[in-house]
Amino acid sequence: MLFLKTLLVTSLLIFGLVQCSRVPDKTSSAELLAALVKKHVDKGLKGKHSISSLQSPEIKAILRGAGEYVVIKLDIADQEAKKLMSDVDGVFATLFGHRQASPSDLNIENAARLLMFSFIVNIIHFEKNAYSLVELNSPELLEAFESGDCIVIKGLAEDEAVLCTDSKTFVVRQVNTSNSIVLIDSEANEGRHLVQDDLSNTIELLPCLARLGRLEELLKDSTFSGMENEATIMYTLQDLLSIVQASRQELLQGLKERGAFEYEGYYRLFDKDYLLELVDYLLTNLLIHGMDIQHMSLNQAKECIREGSQEERVDIPDDLLVAMLSLFCDVTGDNQEIQFDRRKICRFLGEWILFNPKNKRWEVPDFLKLWSTMGHELFTPELKDIEGLYIIRETTKFQKVIQYIQYFSIHELSTDPAQRFATLFSEKPLWKLEEIRTFLTDLAPTKKQLEHLLLKFARSHRQQNTVLYGSRIK
Repeated sequence: MLFLKTLLVTSLLIFGLVQCSRVPDKTSSAELLAALVKKHVDKGLKGKHSISSLQSPEIKAILRGAGEYVVIKLDIADQEAKKLMSDVDGVFATLFGHRQASPSDLNIENAARLLMFSFIVNIIHFEKNAYSLVELNSPELLEAFESGDCIVIKGLAEDEAVLCTDSKTFVVRQVNTSNSIVLIDSEANEGRHLVQDDLSNTIELLPCLARLGRLEELLKDSTFSGMENEATIMYTLQDLLSIVQASRQELLQGLKERGAFEYEGYYRLFDKDYLLELVDYLLTNLLIHGMDIQHMSLNQAKECIREGSQEERVDIPDDLLVAMLSLFCDVTGDNQEIQFDRRKICRFLGEWILFNPKNKRWEVPDFLKLWSTMGHELFTPELKDIEGLYIIRETTKFQKVIQYIQYFSIHELSTDPAQRFATLFSEKPLWKLEEIRTFLTDLAPTKKQLEHLLLKFARSHRQQNTVLYGSRIK
């Protein structure tokens, strides 16, 4: 009976999650069992006169321990026994032969089998969820982590976190798992393992668009409208990188697309009204002096702008003139000859008209006439020049269809596909394919990706010979 008592306590302590001191590397199984019994038998039987006075719940409580973990290496290929001992009830069943038992029912055969196992046990303290497992599910991510390049997790308190490499942005999401994941760290001594953490979730990184919407909010406070109207709040590139949820390359590209320029170490935007004045100075004076718009030097363009600004008694630094001209022109050759980009100038002028005022609906012919006039008829504007900046609405008056154009910018839409479609369909219930495609180019640059998005978030309708897309949500 004493043997069975010792055997039971020993087995409980081996499989239980109870604390013990580390043992020398070469300790035998028998020495280890003896050390465990000697150290913990009094604690395990505290308040009890004999092993038979322990009830099943108490035995299982000893097995569970006080929140510490044991890693056990079995030196036999007994898969059935390993499976049984994978949980508390399994250990209990291995000891007693069935799931519901009392200590007096101890199965001697099963208990003897336990003593045949050779154990190497190491018990450690650790803080749960001290680690996070990140799944690197693409070669690009793996290369970024292994290369030692800068990897940053960005987001304010109200943001969904994103991870940024030097060139891409990934949304960070937690994926819960039904099974625990035990992190172990092998020591130099073969077969000895340290448990570092017990996790019930992993981190998933999914490619996403750079979230540049905050860029406009930040830069609008530092717009440049003349030397006499200097802003008090300005941002360096490093400031923007720390706030905007985008990689360095994506941020620089976003700044370029928005016409931002660096002046005295800070990134700025020209105030649209002020920029319109400079464009008007340039176009007006080149016409007055009969200059050839196709063969014009950088210095001539700067002098045209300065001539107009001097009438307003305003001096514009040379760096700002170059920054302004770079928005609409390319400089080529040793003579620094400039070539005007028709589309860029027309896009700026068209956006300015639509934005002033922002909620105005223009009849399309009236808009096109004013648009051409503002360019001094030097450039022929086309609606495709302002793709992604407008929406067309149609009404019928006296059996005549009238088209209206209104400001509606892709840059002000959410990068989340579900929110993007919700905004589009709240603005306009039915869209032609060529209309809605314009506002999905960033989310779906390929035809296949576009078809996938439309299938997921839109429903097609056929009216006469035209296919229209509406919301899937009624």
